[in-house]
Amino acid sequence: MKEAARTSLFSKRWRYMWTHITRLNFDASHIIDAILLGDKEVATERPLYLSWVNQVLKSHNDSIIDEFKVQFDLDETCRFDIDNWLNFAMEKRVRNLALDLTESTECTREEDENYNFSDTNHLHSLSIGFSNCNSLTNLLFSHVNVTGQVLQYFLINYPFLEQLSVEESEVS
Repeated sequence: MKEAARTSLFSKRWRYMWTHITRLNFDASHIIDAILLGDKEVATERPLYLSWVNQVLKSHNDSIIDEFKVQFDLDETCRFDIDNWLNFAMEKRVRNLALDLTESTECTREEDENYNFSDTNHLHSLSIGFSNCNSLTNLLFSHVNVTGQVLQYFLINYPFLEQLSVEESEVS
């Protein structure tokens, strides 16, 4: 995505080409590494990350997204933004969805601090897009609390789902 944005600087004709990218990869693992090394603070970087993703999604103009990946230290306090991002991805008929909310500190979060998919009511409250997304083929949750009920919901309601991965979930 960064390369596409840089390319848009070369020509007026290319200026808004990046807004049609179908692979939205918000991988900020390099920032997580800097936080782990003590060079950056999560309290400072988290609002910047949220702003970055929100700005890109606000400018995005394509009707379809092939890949939507979030990778940063986000928790339950970011629920509003994460829910909006998931709605956005599902409304754009995402095929590959990865929500990796990896922690960037040595100490682990409490169970209730992770972003939660605790029941299917949460899925229904997100958007009509979540219940109508037949394009989803790959789904990854990392450091996201999901229940068996939610996993069953995805398996039943997403007929084209080929891969479902759950890593570091605190809720069974």
